[in-house]
Amino acid sequence: MNLVFWNSWSRVHKRLFQFFFTTLLVSLIVMLVALARNPAPAFSWQHLQELKTKEIPVHTFDVGGFQLTHNSENYIIYEHWLPNELNTNIVALKVYFLFFTIGLIILLSLVSVLPTFSFYVCCSLWIFIASFFQFEELKIFGFENKIFTIIFIITTLVPVFYFHFIDKNASFFKRLIASTLALLILLFIIFQFALIPLSLLQFATNTLPIAMIIFVVFTILVAHEIIASFLFISSKGGRQSSVAKHFFLISGIYLLNLWLAYWSKIGWLNWNATFPFVILFSVSLVLALWNLRSKEILFENYFPNNTLHYFYFIGLSIIATSTVGYFLATANNPTLIGINDLILYSHLGYGMMFIVYIISNFLGVFDKGIPIFKIIYKPNSMPYFTYRLAGLIVTIFFLAYNRWQGTTNRMMSGFNAAKADVFEKSKEGLLAFGYYKKSVDFAPYNHHSATKIATLSANNGNIISEGQYLQEANLFRPTEFTIVNEANWHAQNGQILKEILVLKDGIKKIPSGNKLKNNLGLAFAKLQLQDSAMKYFAECKSNDEVGKTASLNIVGMLAENNLQINPDSIYSLIDKSSIALKTNILALGNRMNNKVNLSYDFLTDSTLNLFSATLIGNFITNHHTQIDTAFLTKCISYAEIKKNSLYKNIILTPVAKAFFEAGQITKAFELYTELIAEGEQEGKLNAEFALFFLDLERPEMALEKIKYSQNQGFDQAPLLYAIALTEAGQTEEAIEAWKEVSKQKTETTNKSAEEIIRILKAPKSEYSSFSEKEKYQYIRFRIPFRDSKTLNELIEGLKDENLQAKSYLWQAKKWFQIDEIVKARLAFNKIQNLHLNDLGIFDKIRYFELKLLASEGAWDAVLQQISEIGELSQLCGRSEKIYFEAFQYLHSGDTVLAERNFSWLGKNNPYFDEGVVASANFFQNQDSISLAYDILAQALLANPKSIKILKAYIMVAPKVGLDRFADSALLTLRGLISVSDFKEFNSLYNKSKEIMN
Repeated sequence: MNLVFWNSWSRVHKRLFQFFFTTLLVSLIVMLVALARNPAPAFSWQHLQELKTKEIPVHTFDVGGFQLTHNSENYIIYEHWLPNELNTNIVALKVYFLFFTIGLIILLSLVSVLPTFSFYVCCSLWIFIASFFQFEELKIFGFENKIFTIIFIITTLVPVFYFHFIDKNASFFKRLIASTLALLILLFIIFQFALIPLSLLQFATNTLPIAMIIFVVFTILVAHEIIASFLFISSKGGRQSSVAKHFFLISGIYLLNLWLAYWSKIGWLNWNATFPFVILFSVSLVLALWNLRSKEILFENYFPNNTLHYFYFIGLSIIATSTVGYFLATANNPTLIGINDLILYSHLGYGMMFIVYIISNFLGVFDKGIPIFKIIYKPNSMPYFTYRLAGLIVTIFFLAYNRWQGTTNRMMSGFNAAKADVFEKSKEGLLAFGYYKKSVDFAPYNHHSATKIATLSANNGNIISEGQYLQEANLFRPTEFTIVNEANWHAQNGQILKEILVLKDGIKKIPSGNKLKNNLGLAFAKLQLQDSAMKYFAECKSNDEVGKTASLNIVGMLAENNLQINPDSIYSLIDKSSIALKTNILALGNRMNNKVNLSYDFLTDSTLNLFSATLIGNFITNHHTQIDTAFLTKCISYAEIKKNSLYKNIILTPVAKAFFEAGQITKAFELYTELIAEGEQEGKLNAEFALFFLDLERPEMALEKIKYSQNQGFDQAPLLYAIALTEAGQTEEAIEAWKEVSKQKTETTNKSAEEIIRILKAPKSEYSSFSEKEKYQYIRFRIPFRDSKTLNELIEGLKDENLQAKSYLWQAKKWFQIDEIVKARLAFNKIQNLHLNDLGIFDKIRYFELKLLASEGAWDAVLQQISEIGELSQLCGRSEKIYFEAFQYLHSGDTVLAERNFSWLGKNNPYFDEGVVASANFFQNQDSISLAYDILAQALLANPKSIKILKAYIMVAPKVGLDRFADSALLTLRGLISVSDFKEFNSLYNKSKEIMN
């Protein structure tokens, strides 16, 4: 289906369609899988992994008084024991009932939008349908009459009548919610107050006759779709004059095959070729769904907009496919024969009548070159209704000729078999036997029901039959398998308490049920009852089969909650071969900010799965400040393998953050750009990208990424946008951004936004009324750093000397950033006489002083201070450390190591201006002018407004014969610095060119 059809739809209708379509797709897949597996069932246990992600802080930095945090995903794995899909009637019935309920809700919700006459007809039909549900046999509230049937009808029709007559303009979503709530309330009443066991399953079996009728109606509706598709196929190939010939030829061959199948069925010929007619049904459904847009004209008198007939079709489809899927999954052979007969008869009847319909309406159109498939539902002679009626008559003729009672009896056989299955499950042996016997009476040679009768006979003491059917009989006794399946059903519907009750009751019946204990522990963990969870996990740890799962869940629970324990102490006790357990150990270490002693040797297989991918992700997060870049490169190569695409984000995100911590900014940004291009979590990734720029003190560059994040609806983007605008000095825009932030619901955010707005809008006369922190922010956000007089006056008025130091340091950094070293020194020197007690500020001052001394060429002082500091990583990042080490090597005469460091600086961090310029200068002094030029040119691509890099580039470009590029860069520089500074630099540049010439 071309998605152009929903361009005019509302967003809600698009989302509903996606959900309904997905439900239909799942139902169709279930049906086809049941067809492929029919009739043999399989019984086995499986592990189901549940991945939980928790964001944990890995690095915090300050931007203008705002504390921002780099977070990383922490991956936690839980493991359930669950049964594989059972090809038994009980599981199939639950699946069927879920889909039936969804389809019924859709159809019921649509009734209220119909025209008055159709509305009353459908309401009457609904009353008729409800009478088939036989609520009296469920003994709800003890009633064995029609009272609950009346309650059911009234409860479901109240919202329908309300929306039809009162709230006529209500959205379909609102109608859907109302019908859903009404039906769920009724289902809850049935579950809670019915006096018979397994009441909901009994109710599910009572819906089967209606589901079969809907299947018949739906089969008739789509019976012509295959032949209709031949019109499209014929029109796409060859000459227009041959369209009619091709269409009738293909249709004739198709109908001939149907006739051959029919003649074989009635015994007129021995045609051994067999074909599952459910495939025809599936193909017809898909084709009908594909061509729904062309049928809009058929529904324009029924639905107020062209959206709702899609929902009507999907509602019918879900019920029809789930009904067929149920009978396939239960290997109910008589009913499947009836289903195949109905599909064959309807395709024959409607197929032939559709040919007549085409001939009557469009025979003269074929030669005119008009694509008939586009006007197929706009007849000009034989009305569409007439074709429908004729097709129905022919289909009924086939049924009557082939003893329609036989088909009806086969359908009733399936209904009685389903009832018997539920009674057998509830240990109502006599009732089960009676319904199985009725099923056999309706359809002799009934393998399904005959087998069940034999099983009941064996349980009643028939030893011979017991030996033959013991394996199949065991499937329906209370077992760990069936208990987990029921408990999981409750869990999937959000009924955790019911899940716990079922599991605890199951453990009483099966004390050795370690799988039950594991799942019960997980259920308690969901309710934050860690002590109870730990008790059940511990009870099943001794079991070889379940023990590994229990250990994994114990560590996962510790990692998810604030339970204190040493990760290394756990790691020393675990099974070293368990990748999943290592993942959770690392997750625990990440949450507690503890390093886990784990080597790299786990990365051996390039084919990743959930366990190995999350292990890599958690390991990188755990060691993000000290991880080997060679290991990171290997991780990237694994993530880029196509078969590992599902886990690409899990691996590359922490890898990128680790590269950022390692100072390899270029590589980190390349990875983030790639992840964003993948189209997953774009809003979040762009926000993280912006955080990197803010951390690098590049708010202007952060703004671009935050805008993308906002457009993609990321909830934290407005706050980041406001901070970046404020830091970039765009005051008016920042005020508007903070106003948007103030609309958020959190009290803390509202308060902060109001304070910043007041600071950004306040006149200087209000400065004295500010708190010390607000005064600092006023200085930073309102006063241009070039206005030294005003700045000095306001800074000196601060009582907090730590904030004075931060203010002077901010001013010095601003001068330093635009290469005004003398002015940066003047601002910095004002810090010297201040008394500080904030060690964080003190460290920043020491680091900046090193950079300032280096820019002044005072390398003796730099080396002296480095020797006093000892470990540079205490003050600065990886890039800065390599920068200073490079000059240490150069000072000591070790040009080999110096070259290694300068080469690293030239490649990895274009936002570290001093490092890039120093790298270029080094290679220029080594007579590698072209290399120096390449370093500066590449850096400018990423950091085009760096004054220091621009100046260096302008001086180097003429040396490689690129004077025009230098002149272009000079124009860029002119817009970034003051007129006097530009004149001074331009004079130096011209003198340099004269010397070269």
